[in-house]
Amino acid sequence: MEKLSNTSTFNRKAFFFGLVLAFFMKSGFPESTDHSSKSSPLIPIILNVQGIAPQLGIFPIAELTWNPSDPLLPGYFYIERLEPSGWNLNLIQIRYTAGKTSYLYDDVISSPFCVDNPDPSYSLKYRIRFEADDGINNSASNTFTPTGMFADLTNPVDVANDTVSIYYDPAGTLTGRPVIGWNLSTSNDVAGYIIQRNTVPPTTYTSIGTVPAGTTFYVDTSAVANDCSKIFAYAIVTLDKCGKRSPGSYGIPDARQTISLTLPKISSCERKAHLTWTPYYTMPGGLGGYKVYRNDNLGVLTEVYDTKNPSTLLYTDSYNFISGHLYTYFVRAYSTNGLYSSSSCLKTSTYMGQNIPDTVYIMQVSVENDSYIKLDYMYKPDYTVNNLQLERRDSPSGQWVVIDSASETGIGNVAGHFGSFIDTTARVHNQSYTYRLTVVDSCKAIVRLSFNTATSIYLEQETSATDNRISWNMYDTWLKGIDRYDIFRRIDGIPATGVLALSVSGSTNSFSEPSTNFDPKSEVCYWVVAHENAGNQLTSPLVIYSKSNIRCIEKDPTLFMPNAFTPEGIKNNRLRPVVTFVDPGAFKMIVFDRWGREIFETTDIVSGWDGSINGQIADTGLYSYLVTYKAFDGREYIKRGTASIIR
Repeated sequence: MEKLSNTSTFNRKAFFFGLVLAFFMKSGFPESTDHSSKSSPLIPIILNVQGIAPQLGIFPIAELTWNPSDPLLPGYFYIERLEPSGWNLNLIQIRYTAGKTSYLYDDVISSPFCVDNPDPSYSLKYRIRFEADDGINNSASNTFTPTGMFADLTNPVDVANDTVSIYYDPAGTLTGRPVIGWNLSTSNDVAGYIIQRNTVPPTTYTSIGTVPAGTTFYVDTSAVANDCSKIFAYAIVTLDKCGKRSPGSYGIPDARQTISLTLPKISSCERKAHLTWTPYYTMPGGLGGYKVYRNDNLGVLTEVYDTKNPSTLLYTDSYNFISGHLYTYFVRAYSTNGLYSSSSCLKTSTYMGQNIPDTVYIMQVSVENDSYIKLDYMYKPDYTVNNLQLERRDSPSGQWVVIDSASETGIGNVAGHFGSFIDTTARVHNQSYTYRLTVVDSCKAIVRLSFNTATSIYLEQETSATDNRISWNMYDTWLKGIDRYDIFRRIDGIPATGVLALSVSGSTNSFSEPSTNFDPKSEVCYWVVAHENAGNQLTSPLVIYSKSNIRCIEKDPTLFMPNAFTPEGIKNNRLRPVVTFVDPGAFKMIVFDRWGREIFETTDIVSGWDGSINGQIADTGLYSYLVTYKAFDGREYIKRGTASIIR
């Protein structure tokens, strides 16, 4: 390396000043310092060269001293050295200093003056050339050959601002390899650079490659691409043309080394990525902080975190991770001034959390077999559901209670998964119920509610002496609303599937018809079936409906007993009741004589008593009776009275 030195010994300055004074006395001083006319005579540049700092009789430094041709003439001095290949015209360039009367420059000897080959033809020669700013008053010094042996005894200077990073080549050929970058050595005879590497924790540095002078980076192709399991430290040794080496940029205490990034499996319950990384040392200009970058499914890497605290070596990413997606991260250290950076290896992880269906829908709630409630549902896409819970509420203000659950596994079908729940605890003849579904993930967290709730239809009878009347609550809720209610009727259980009596609009919730249309002894039962409006894409092309409970018209039973009968007559010859809405299988009649003795008993509601006692016609007179009977719904009744036998 060559440098300009402003130091010299007192004797050297005195010697130089004597030379200049003698010349001036011989030639005379310039008459004017005004150079605008360019007519003033210039003082010749006198060059002197001597060796300094000898080592083993060899000078590694040649010290040049000279005077300016005019202390006030602006321009540049060019130091030139004769080498075997010719004059080196641009060894160094020095700007004049106004008013300065002497200059000094120390030339650190470099190639081709190598100590192991001191060829006499390599003898040093120097000269100074001055180029004035005006382009006219140029001048040159004498050529000076110093005595003594001069050779390169000085090691070159290390490179500056060297950094190491993981290199990502857009072409993909070198993706993920460490790259070392640096500023060139200031030595003027650099032949190349030696790249050395060791594995952290430190072992021994070994040379892995060389590059020629003028190169400012090196890609370590011998390293495994994007290997986060190893940390490599690098050093650069400058090699000069005489084979001498610089000390090497090993760094104290730590060399330039790659950043290793650690990314454990992304937690499926936390849905968080916990990143840690090793520190970066010897950042040029000081370490300013770290940035974290992430991409989703190999998309664009985006900055997600920036800490200006160099001691921070961790980050927790609370991104909305999607199960099955691949997430890639890297960390970048940056300098305080933002000019330098170092990137870590890439670290990837596939998030395998719960795939939560985006839609959970109750298709229908229906009373089946007039005894239990069936709930049909669907969810899409049909990813794995750890637990699907069925909740029920018994009143609009009641609490939701889990009554059933199911674990299901789908295959990712975008059309969805379909299933059912059966609620056998529902008292379908007493009330309606409201249901909803909740999706529970493997972390036991409720992560999705059903899109809708569903309320079953409860059908009731309204008492009327002349009409059969029914009413019901509206079905709630379908995505497209209610199209209609179909009202079904059956008489004495026939037909079992019922007959469609009427269809009413979706806003209607009652129905009546005259009871005189039917035999008063017949059992007339009703139920309704709700239908959804068309256009529900979640359930199409399925037929969606909700059926109510079955309600049979309940009339109070009537039982009429005659107060007299004629056993031997053509008409009215038996004591028997006339009944409506009485269960014939629960009838019993007992007849007593005038003294209260039981003389007859029967369960035959049709035959009754023929007026005989032990095969003999009973005497005329008054007899009493006790009748017990039941309505069809099980209600019990008792009737007491008297009847006369007449002839």
